[in-house]
Amino acid sequence: MKKLIFIIVFLTSLCDAQIKDLNRLHYYSKGSFEYSFFFNIGSSSTEIKENIAPFGLPSMSSENEADDIHLHIGASAGYYFLNNFSLDPELDINLTGEYSSYVVIGNLSYSFSSPTNNITPFIKAGYGWGKLKNEVYSSRDAESDGFKVINSAAGLKVRYTENMIFKVEINYRILLSSIESTNIFSPDNYIKIKSDISINTISLSLGISVLL
Repeated sequence: MKKLIFIIVFLTSLCDAQIKDLNRLHYYSKGSFEYSFFFNIGSSSTEIKENIAPFGLPSMSSENEADDIHLHIGASAGYYFLNNFSLDPELDINLTGEYSSYVVIGNLSYSFSSPTNNITPFIKAGYGWGKLKNEVYSSRDAESDGFKVINSAAGLKVRYTENMIFKVEINYRILLSSIESTNIFSPDNYIKIKSDISINTISLSLGISVLL
């Protein structure tokens, strides 16, 4: 009987130790923090729809489209509230054609982690807000609520050391904004312009993360 009790205690201790080892190997565990810095390069498609209303004359409308290179740099601070699930607030500086914007996004991410694999696929989606800066509109009496940003991405995390991770992802986002401006030449001679701007971007992101 004593031998049986000893074997049971020994096996229980062994299993408990193995479980603790697996928990230590779970790098994206609840309570962890992940700080990331990244650079994105890709392409953007901008569509601008304008409604022009001169004083005393019928309004006119126009539509323009343009493709350009998309660049942005950014940083994020993620917190794992559950194993593999993290909230990732993100701050970006975007440069898309003649427009530039400062964007803040709240992302929800999921990492498909495995204790025995150094390569981890992940996905994320988010929504945010940004401020439009443009020389053309800054010269007018313009009003804008800024950009609404819809963000999505999928990629890979490659663990280089216990705390350092290289990241590569494909990022797709939509930036939407509406601007109302007025060109005043005299009290009885002015033009009101409303511009609806839609920017779609797809880019490759390269980054580095520190996991704590």
